Order: sequence, then structure tokens, then C-alpha cells
Amino acid sequence: MKKFSFFAAILAAVTMLFTACPHPPVPPTTIVYDGFYVIGEATNVPTLTSEGADLSVMSPGYNENSSNEIRDGLYEKYIALEGGKPFSLVLKEGATETNYGATLSEVNLANAEGGNVRDQPNITILRGVMTENTTMQVAESGLYHIVLDLNKDGKLADKSIIIAPVTWGVRGGMNSWGFTAMKASEFNKTNMSFTVDIEETATGEWKFAYGNGWKIELNEVADPTADNDERFIKANTNLGAGDKEGTLKPGGGNLPLNSGKNVKITLNWNLKAGNIGDSFDYTIEYGEVVIEDPATFVVGFSGSAFATESEWCDPVEGITKAELNAELSNFDATTLNGTYVYTIDEIDFLEGKEFKYRFNGAWLGWGAFTLTGDTENFTDNGGNIKVTNGKVYKATITVVWDNGKATSHTVDLVENA
Repeated sequence: MKKFSFFAAILAAVTMLFTACPHPPVPPTTIVYDGFYVIGEATNVPTLTSEGADLSVMSPGYNENSSNEIRDGLYEKYIALEGGKPFSLVLKEGATETNYGATLSEVNLANAEGGNVRDQPNITILRGVMTENTTMQVAESGLYHIVLDLNKDGKLADKSIIIAPVTWGVRGGMNSWGFTAMKASEFNKTNMSFTVDIEETATGEWKFAYGNGWKIELNEVADPTADNDERFIKANTNLGAGDKEGTLKPGGGNLPLNSGKNVKITLNWNLKAGNIGDSFDYTIEYGEVVIEDPATFVVGFSGSAFATESEWCDPVEGITKAELNAELSNFDATTLNGTYVYTIDEIDFLEGKEFKYRFNGAWLGWGAFTLTGDTENFTDNGGNIKVTNGKVYKATITVVWDNGKATSHTVDLVENA
């Protein structure tokens, strides 16, 4: 019995010894894969060995001027930078790390009158040629859009870097597709929010954009034949609808907005890896939802494909504006839910020109509505609809309205005999 008690005491002592002296915790390991990273004192990631370094990786870039396809050698990132402190772009290839920076020059993208040039943001950006073993810095702390291109196809003069200050705003039916700036939260290297309060809105569509623009050019083309000259490399400066409901992506489709009063829109940015849209989410809060009457909407077409001086404005009475056809429509007088049909007996489409379908201030381009009738005469031209042959049509527009929003649009274009 004594031997057992002695053995038990020894076992208890040993157990206490191991319990009292646990192993030190193992710090989490950040796995950093090959790619470009934004690193430095100006960011939340001083070095590639810092915790969370994987969050600073740049995303593959979309060329807005090539149907928003991923461009080989193009990278971009929205990231918070502290003014007056250095940062660089680090290319990790296995065990090899190459630091890139640039001597940056200020470039004002506005024209002499202070207006937009080819839908670029009306701001001053920083631009430079990528140089190894150098650093960069910005003067003011804030959120920035960094774009780099390795010039793999020779469309640029050299490997290029653009650093654009980001002042988010909203553009859409709530401001006639102008620009309403959002208020930024206090500077933070890992998360920031941007808000705007709108007194009253109509049902329509909109997007987030910065600097009152849609896209930004990486290269200068001295003699562009058109805004979408194939020599241009352009990065999106807007966020639209992502591939899943409620998500965002650069160059995405228009976002829906219900009619309401005291509307608050919030855009949240977080330092994240993944695609550009993964760093953003948004909310819309309605103080009061207002049910609009689609019978009063302005519906029709807008663009250069018509004989009118008001090319890209609201549809023109007697030319491109459709009228509600009460006999063909079928909707509930109380809820206003149902089918609304608008018609134009005769509308002349000009050959080689472009247009979009216009619904209550919203622009709907190729793929945003169902086109029926003489579909072979119309093609996609970067979202705009291009007319192959000039013809006169009868237009019938059918809209399904459900609980304060349009759930489907069908445009039928039948050539007039």
C-alpha cells in the first residue's frame, strides 16, 4: 500500500510539472504566395515577413477597353497609404523578391476647361515608370488605387505605375448620372467606410465611382480614333454589380435603387486578398420606401443612333420616347405590380451608330435587357448597342414591375414595312 501511495505521489508531481510548464504558443504562419505586393511603412504591412502580409497582394487587373477582360501583366489594388512614408511594390517569385518603385510625376487628367477627358476621373494622379530597388510615397494619407502594367505586349512606353487618390462617390439616376461625393471615415490602414445621404431618390440604377469618372488610361495615345481605340489600356475607376447578388466588381453592371426618402448608402473597404471586389461591400438604408408609378416613367432610347441633338440624354418626345400602351398593359391599380408596355410606332435607327435602352433614368445596355425582333441588326460594342444597317422600326417595350422595381425588360424591334 505504501509503495502504491509513493508511486501515486510521484505521478502527481510529474503531472503538475508538465501542467505548470506548458509549451509556448506557436505564432500563426502567414503563407505568402508568388505575386505582387504593396509593402512598406506607409501600409499596414511593413515587410513580406509581417503578419498578414498575404492581405497586401495585388489582384489581376481588368482592361476596361477590352470588354473588362483580365490583362496579362496588369495588376491593381485599393490600399490605404500613410502620407510621407515609403512603400514599394514587391514581386515575389519563389525565393526571389524584387522591389519596384518609381519617380512619380503629377498628371492632371482634366482638360483645359476642367472637364473629363474620355470619361477619366477629374483628378490629379501620380504616374511613373517602374524602377527596381526604389520606393515611393504620397503626400496625403488616404485610400489609393494602385495600378501597374508590365507592358508584356508593348502597348505602353514602358512598365508603368499609376497611383490615384480615391474619393468615392455615387453616379446614377439619383443625380442624373453626375457625381455626388461620399464622406470618408477617419484614415485607417485596414478598414474605412464612405457614406452619402440622399434626401430623395427615384427607382433607377447607379454605380460607385471615384473622381467623377469611369476609367483611367495607363497610356497616352496622341491620335485616338475613338474613345475605345484598341491601343488604350484602361483600368476601371468604378464598382458595379458583382457575379453574386450584393457583391461588387470593377466595371460591373448597374446597381438597383428603389424610390425612397432619407436614403443612406455606405461603402466599406477592408484590406483583403483576392479580387478587387472582395475588399468592398455596401449597404442601402431607406428612411422611407416610396412606390412609384411606372405609368409616369420616361422610357425609350438614347444615344447617337438617332436624328436628334440630345444624343445621350433622356428620350426625346416624338422621336425616341415611348408611350404607355394602356390596352397592352396589365397591372394592379393598387399595388401597381404587373406588366407595362410602351410603344413607338416609328423610330429611325442610323447605321453604324450606338444607343442604349433608357428606363426612368437608368441606362440599360447589351445584356441588361432581352432584345427580340430583328436582333441580327444589332451587336454589342462594349455595352452599347451598335446598329449594323440603318432601318425604321416599331419598338415595343415590355416591363414587369414587382414591389417597387422592374424585374425584367424586353425590347422588341420589328422593321416597319
